[in-house]
Amino acid sequence: MLEERVDELAAAQRALAAALSGRGQLVVVEGGIGAGKSALLAAVAGLGAAAGMWVSSAHATRLEREFGGAVVRQLLCPVLAVTPASSAAGWLAGPAAAAAPLFSDDPTVLAAVSRLQHDPDVGYGLRLVVRRICAQRPLLLVVDDLQRADALSLAFLADLVGCRDEVPLVLAVAVQHETTDAQTVPVDELVHAADVVLRPAPLSEPAVAGILRSVGRDPQDAAGIHRASRGNPLVVRSLVGTGGQPSGCPSPLRERLVQAFEVLTADVRAYARAMVLLPPGAGPATVSAVAGLDEAQSRFARRFLDRLGLLRPGLRGYAQAVVEDAMSPAELDEFHRRAAGALDSAGYPVDEVADECLAVSGTPPDCAARVLPAAARAALRAHDPHRAVRYLRRALIDCPVDGPERSRLLARLAEAELWTDPVAAMRHVGRAARLTDDVRSRAAMLSRLTPIALTGADDLSGLIDAAARALPGTPGSPPVDRELALRLEARRRFRDLDDGDALRDTLGRWAGYGSRPPIDTEAERELAAVLLYAATLTVRTSASQVGPLAARLLEHLPYRPLLAHTPAPLAVACALAAGELVDVADWLSTALLPDGRRTPDDLLLTLIGRATLHWLRGAVADCRRDLLEAARLARGVGATLDPTGAIGLVSTALKLADRKILDQVARVWPDPTAAPRPHLRLLAQTLRAALALDRGPTPAEWDDWEQCLAELERLGWRNPALLPVGSWSVRALVAAGRGRRARELMEREYDRATWWGSPIPVGRALRSLGRLTEGPAGVDLIARSADVLAESGNDAELGRTLIEYGVRLRAVGRPDAADQVVRGMRLARRAGADEVADRAAALLGEPGRGGAPLTPAELKVARLSAGGSSNRQIAELLGVTRRAVEKNLTSCYRKLGVPGRAMLAAKLAELFPAGEAVNGEPLR
Repeated sequence: MLEERVDELAAAQRALAAALSGRGQLVVVEGGIGAGKSALLAAVAGLGAAAGMWVSSAHATRLEREFGGAVVRQLLCPVLAVTPASSAAGWLAGPAAAAAPLFSDDPTVLAAVSRLQHDPDVGYGLRLVVRRICAQRPLLLVVDDLQRADALSLAFLADLVGCRDEVPLVLAVAVQHETTDAQTVPVDELVHAADVVLRPAPLSEPAVAGILRSVGRDPQDAAGIHRASRGNPLVVRSLVGTGGQPSGCPSPLRERLVQAFEVLTADVRAYARAMVLLPPGAGPATVSAVAGLDEAQSRFARRFLDRLGLLRPGLRGYAQAVVEDAMSPAELDEFHRRAAGALDSAGYPVDEVADECLAVSGTPPDCAARVLPAAARAALRAHDPHRAVRYLRRALIDCPVDGPERSRLLARLAEAELWTDPVAAMRHVGRAARLTDDVRSRAAMLSRLTPIALTGADDLSGLIDAAARALPGTPGSPPVDRELALRLEARRRFRDLDDGDALRDTLGRWAGYGSRPPIDTEAERELAAVLLYAATLTVRTSASQVGPLAARLLEHLPYRPLLAHTPAPLAVACALAAGELVDVADWLSTALLPDGRRTPDDLLLTLIGRATLHWLRGAVADCRRDLLEAARLARGVGATLDPTGAIGLVSTALKLADRKILDQVARVWPDPTAAPRPHLRLLAQTLRAALALDRGPTPAEWDDWEQCLAELERLGWRNPALLPVGSWSVRALVAAGRGRRARELMEREYDRATWWGSPIPVGRALRSLGRLTEGPAGVDLIARSADVLAESGNDAELGRTLIEYGVRLRAVGRPDAADQVVRGMRLARRAGADEVADRAAALLGEPGRGGAPLTPAELKVARLSAGGSSNRQIAELLGVTRRAVEKNLTSCYRKLGVPGRAMLAAKLAELFPAGEAVNGEPLR
């Protein structure tokens, strides 16, 4: 631990040189706990030995303080022991004989030693012994922890200091001021007489790194250890020895701190406790009040503790652990109770007062009932809901009686728990509402949870209905009552989206709303969003009406955290269904900013919205990525997923038609019969039935599918922009010989898509009808599908249609058939729909035999050949034989329908967009 002690050692070296020239020196090493005094003193002893001095060391302890001459014996007995008997006898001869009992091992003599400290002849004899030793060889006496030395030894050392100019003597002592009794007087006199005072400074970070290297540790840990220790050598040594930064107080640091506290007087100990246990910013007046000391007592304690170094940076946190361990639970409770009152009276921040209230396990402080809720509000403003929850839960413990105050605390707790535990938030809102008799208060508490957030809160349904009946929102009602009534209505109607009769009543309410419903207040926006979503889901209105209103709603609903507790997801779902992509894209880009504050529910709903947006834009790869992440997140909260989120997840997965995605989404509800809400059971069953159709259903699975279709029809969930169940089942129905049922479903879906008016559902329905229609009429339907989808901006869907169109044109011998397939393949590639593009490439193979797409190895060889490389060059470049190259080129010519190398480049340019990446694989 002697890093960065060059200046101190140089000063000590000069003092030793002066003593060797005949002028004795007193060197004092001074500092607080753990400053590195002992290590520096040991280094000074090493310098003295290297200079040829006689070095003798002593370590004073409190246990030997009552034994007179304990330090003297430690210093001089070793010298006498290694000296020839004749020389030792000469040193103790004559007047020095008065000090001889100090060096005897006879128990009877030792028992009488303490009386010798008052005999002046003893002091003279000791000085004479030292003079005789120094006459033979310069002497270095080293004393550590001088403040603990016995009185006789202190008097002896003071005598040596007084005559140091006459002998080649160096007295090097380390002092730590740790007691307030009369013993400090001779110690202070010695310190004031020092010729050299060494005060070791804290270690720097590079010094800590050097220590780590010296013990084989990683120097990169230096920053953390230096930060925890503030350069205190004792703390550094403790942390290095324990291998890191322990949560408690490591040994030997704990031992040193315990010793330091044990010797403090009652006043100083009380002040030290207050200093380490109160917040770091606590002022002197507050510390004094908590410690129970007046100004003079506090000033003395502060000065003393500063000299001791106990409360300096690097030790204070460890001192706190030691102090808390030493106090009984009752003492700690009383301390924190006083601290809370003192901090509150002094006007400290409410969170610091609240922390003291939390630390009291018994009767709370008088200010707790007022401070804890205020601190919770401040924590929420500071975006720290976990802290707010702790404050409010403690306030509830201290408020055991049911009543209005407990109801308010439960409501505030629910507000904080929306961030941390939404299920608990709903439970606490219900309890809060049941504890109040005031209708407005109950309605306001129930309105804290938005329609989406109440999904699955069946136990609150009765409370919401009762509050709605007791608070009619008639036009003549007070504004507050009307707002609360509208908010309760929004919650009831959203809850009943999966109840056919209630949904029809909701649609009647929408019919009376008009084309521009009021959305000036939050309650009006909530109700408008619910009614708009109900109208969208049931195709009760058109996309041209829904889109502008959804965009208006989004303008009034900027993204804010706790998205699930706003009507924004409803507006986003309606806007996407209506094709208002620009407004939604801007809104979602804000919601997904990297530094935004989001709960898992927020992220899930936003990912579902963005996945739908990607699909509408034809970005299949991006849609697939977001859906996979949304499915992963939904597994933890699938039971509480609201209809908008659940429909968005299932709908986009069906539209994407990716079996892997469908399987992942199906795992959100592994057992449809166990889903807690009707809409979740229906969607989960529909998803499983759709998966069964994809692999070839059994008769029972056909019945399940028809049952799902019938249930969706009964509910009125008919919008193909949200649930394209008809177009999903076409292929399976045709394969099963149920073409008539397929046409029936698609004609119905086409009618609804046409009424809705969004181009993508219309284009998809036309494509499916074209597949079901033979001859020119079918070709015409698919051509119309291409025209409609060309206006949608969805490359993936347009690519599918163009490929289908090319197939039908080829069947009737049209020469432009290949051009349509190539266009569709390029669009599919650009959209990331690789499976669709690969099927198109297969269609472009050898006519009449179905062909096959080029393998990655064939494509790599074909591109090198088209670029002008010879077969030999290609073989050398790829590390294969020429025979393998020729074999792959022959396969390429056959699949692409070209006679040879001359037309290969043109065909590749036609089939594959420039710069398209290709994953290679070894040639076989």
